[in-house]
Amino acid sequence: MSIETKGFLSCKLKRYIRRFRREHSEAFALARGLSETAQRLILSVSFPSSDADADAKALTALFLPRATSTFQGVILLSERGMVVEARTLSRACFENAAALSAAAHLKDAIFQKLIAAAEYEKIKLIQDLLAPAAAQYLDEAQRIELNAKLAELTAKKPAKYSVFDMARDGTIVNLYMLYRRLSADAAHPGIDALERYFDPAVRKGTRTIKWGPAESGGELADTLLGACAFFLAALTAANDVVGTVQLGDEIGAHFEEYKRLLANEEAQDDLRALGATQT
Repeated sequence: MSIETKGFLSCKLKRYIRRFRREHSEAFALARGLSETAQRLILSVSFPSSDADADAKALTALFLPRATSTFQGVILLSERGMVVEARTLSRACFENAAALSAAAHLKDAIFQKLIAAAEYEKIKLIQDLLAPAAAQYLDEAQRIELNAKLAELTAKKPAKYSVFDMARDGTIVNLYMLYRRLSADAAHPGIDALERYFDPAVRKGTRTIKWGPAESGGELADTLLGACAFFLAALTAANDVVGTVQLGDEIGAHFEEYKRLLANEEAQDDLRALGATQT
């Protein structure tokens, strides 16, 4: 049942969970505090009917549990030292934050943008289905139906609404660069994402693959704090739209703790860099 033979499914992972919780107790405490605040907000929200900004409130009420469970997934993965997987899921945390922030700023106008974006994606899907590679598996009736739907959607001229567009409308573009870094470093199978698996050391004439729970404490803390930054933006936006309890001060306290931990982590990064130059 070793990690070498069972990977991240090994029962031996429990000792890593205890270790990472202990080594990064403050970061995990912040993350769990944010999660608990979000759970209270979810329980306080009632689905809106016809009041002002009803569309924005409905979207927020639905996006909030999605954002919360995604963030909780990052916590669970980080506890196990699954940095690549936690970073990949952190991207979804940012996407949820972008949507919630856009809803908070655009109010009901966000609804039409999301409808148009869904129609835009349907056009792309139908075009793919009608391309030669896929169309050969369609019968004539299916092709006629898809062409009719394509014409109907195209006539509406729907616009794409990207994650960047949402971040811009939600005024959190400052977090977008971190989101992009996670794309290259973890989510996308490119050269940059492979570096972490390469062990430059040669042992007995051979190289080995680096793999398993994170050994770099700085990378794990960086991953968790990055997700906390995304979720703070999501939680702040959600509370602005549907908050029915006084959670503003609590969220503000989380933000102050985040800034403190971030400053500490940046100082630790400087020390690690200094140590590397002296070896």
